Amino acid sequence: MRGIGWSLIVLGVGLALWSFAVTTTVHTDATYLAGLGYQEAKDTYNLGLLQQQMMMLHSGIGLFIAGTIAACVGDLRVAMRRAGSARYDGFLETDSPSE
Repeated sequence: MRGIGWSLIVLGVGLALWSFAVTTTVHTDATYLAGLGYQEAKDTYNLGLLQQQMMMLHSGIGLFIAGTIAACVGDLRVAMRRAGSARYDGFLETDSPSE
């Protein structure tokens, strides 16, 4: 469970950092805008891309939180086994009493 937790933490941090590198603008080649006259071509923010960036950031934060909880529960289970206050149920194939 600790391995799954750490994997989720790394994945969450990576996804959150990657969301800041996503381009959220689109290039417009329009040179004439009504009421403003001739303007140079520029980049404008795209609300759909901004929403996608926000969802990536929130997903990364959620994965980080879930990974932190899973890693803490895994460490707690190991500490309880060492103290003799918990017995080994073996409900997961990946668990072993020697953790």
